[in-house]
Amino acid sequence: MKSAGLGTFILSLALTGPLIAASGTDSFEKILGPALEGMGITQIYEVPRADLNVLVSGIPLDPGMSLINRFEFTQEDQKFHLSGRLVLIDGEIPKELEVLAKHHWKVNGLSHLLLGESPSLKCLQFRALGPSTELAEGVEELLGVMGRSTWSLTPVSSVVPDPEFQKQAESLFTNGRWKGPVLRLDLEASSNTVTANSKEPEDPPSGTLYLQAINHGALLIGDLFLSSEEAVKFYPSLQENQLNLISWVRESTGGSGTVCRLRFMGRGSLEDLAKSWGALQDQWKVLFAGD
Repeated sequence: MKSAGLGTFILSLALTGPLIAASGTDSFEKILGPALEGMGITQIYEVPRADLNVLVSGIPLDPGMSLINRFEFTQEDQKFHLSGRLVLIDGEIPKELEVLAKHHWKVNGLSHLLLGESPSLKCLQFRALGPSTELAEGVEELLGVMGRSTWSLTPVSSVVPDPEFQKQAESLFTNGRWKGPVLRLDLEASSNTVTANSKEPEDPPSGTLYLQAINHGALLIGDLFLSSEEAVKFYPSLQENQLNLISWVRESTGGSGTVCRLRFMGRGSLEDLAKSWGALQDQWKVLFAGD
């Protein structure tokens, strides 16, 4: 497992990262500000929903627990592919869909983001292809629907994890990075491309884990990216390890490729959650050994 850390983009007042050296990227910086990071031909922006006070079973959830709008711009010839993910309350969904329809952008899926949360949240995923200026202006319009001007300048959380929780979490979940009170582990397969053919079967699936302290334990949220066949075969392992499935969504990887994103959630002691995650990894190797 490798860790890329949890980044947060807050206009030009927050973190800055390298821009990819390709024509057209000036439009993104001019309209959206500096990118969080550049990875090869992909430029990434992350915007947290710092305006929302989200509770899960009465427990405050830090925005770093996946409550983040994410936009990935990947250059292809003279145009860019945009892969977007919006975290929305129910009342925002119709307006955001209107913006996507106006720009003729493709909706990939609308799914639950959590379980038992208040207010209710959904994850809206979409894709688009076009010139950099057109895509950046569209993203700016999408953020405007959420009242970007009133919340996007919120400083990054200064809350730090309890020292004992931090020490224990780091000993049980290695290679994670802290952002505020949230430990994030970015999981990578043997290839940077998340498709069924790009992964070695014995490797753990790609995805992300988020971990936060709660009363009497911790909350774990995870995203795993699998092929359809892998998802069907692997899903029972979540249930066996007391992890609740939140959503199961097919996402496009560009062109004709698709991948399934399984989102799950678990609550309990750090020891129990670490055991569940370790068992998942062991069961993955057994299920796909020799495939």
